[in-house]
Amino acid sequence: IDMSDFSDQALTMAVVAAFGKTETRIRNIGHIRGQESDRVQVIVNELNRMGCDAKIVEEGGSTDVIITPGKLHGAEIETYDDHRVAMSFAVAGLAVDGIVIKNPMCCRKTFENYFDVLETIENHTNKIRQNVEVKYSPKKIAGFLCFGMLGFINEAHGEKTSIEEIKREANQLLRDIL
Repeated sequence: IDMSDFSDQALTMAVVAAFGKTETRIRNIGHIRGQESDRVQVIVNELNRMGCDAKIVEEGGSTDVIITPGKLHGAEIETYDDHRVAMSFAVAGLAVDGIVIKNPMCCRKTFENYFDVLETIENHTNKIRQNVEVKYSPKKIAGFLCFGMLGFINEAHGEKTSIEEIKREANQLLRDIL
């Protein structure tokens, strides 16, 4: 997946890739090393901490991350005081028990009520999948994607979005996908 034009979404894509069935290569993301944290290294550090096999590959002028899904488990996720790390890895906590985000309030920079909204989405997703026994169901993954993208929509608009607005958007996205 070439993420050169979507650097802000690379962290969320990496977290979602951890739930895949096959290896994922996120390409052309060297430029995210110089943001609030070295996000390329963060992807590798924190996915490995959760039980994935993630590694950086630099070849032909491209910096890529290869993510091989593993048996995911709870972990304390270091945010490096980077709001996107906190938001992206918190999404993994919707499906993996024991994910703890250190310094979650670094999200205040762009999405002050992120964890309130995440809880709302988690509750909604749980209602949808009441009788589903599969741990990483397509519905749950759809919930991850919707919520992750709503975070980016919120920031792109340059405004604080109310929980009610995000709930309406999330409900519509979930209906469309499911």
